[in-house]
Amino acid sequence: MRPILFASFLVNCAATAVAAQTCEIPAAYTNQVVVEDGDLRVRYATDRSSYNPSDNVQFYLVVENVGATTFSINWGIDPQDGHFILRAPFESLEDCCATDADIEANVLYYLPSILFFFSAGTTLAPGQCRVWQRTIDLEWATNPAPGTYAVLGGMLHVAPSGVPGLSYEK
Repeated sequence: MRPILFASFLVNCAATAVAAQTCEIPAAYTNQVVVEDGDLRVRYATDRSSYNPSDNVQFYLVVENVGATTFSINWGIDPQDGHFILRAPFESLEDCCATDADIEANVLYYLPSILFFFSAGTTLAPGQCRVWQRTIDLEWATNPAPGTYAVLGGMLHVAPSGVPGLSYEK
């Protein structure tokens, strides 16, 4: 199976997929990271690098085929994007979330919380991309305390139980 990347970066805390006109992240998303693996380029961004507990976090995810052949993936679920906010010092799901107790203690927020098993998947011709835009209201997060958090995002590979996406491949 082809590895799928999750992009991550740090955020200091005090939608639906849309057809891509461009594979670039809009200028309003100032906190960005780019990860490449083979023929895939994953760009992930938030609208700011600092938030208050009552703020909304705007996420922007772009998965682009930079190769010469068509890329297709379908795990049969929708949505296909995942977004996680992890308490410091964790910067990966493997580091923070081996048990249910770890998940409860270390995952501030995750999206999606509901999966639908009917997806047609994602197919990208060379040069094509898919864009997801999401908003997370931090007031719904569990115990949003000031501090530094890791934000992870990418294409979701669902686990049979627990938090969706914990079986992602990178």
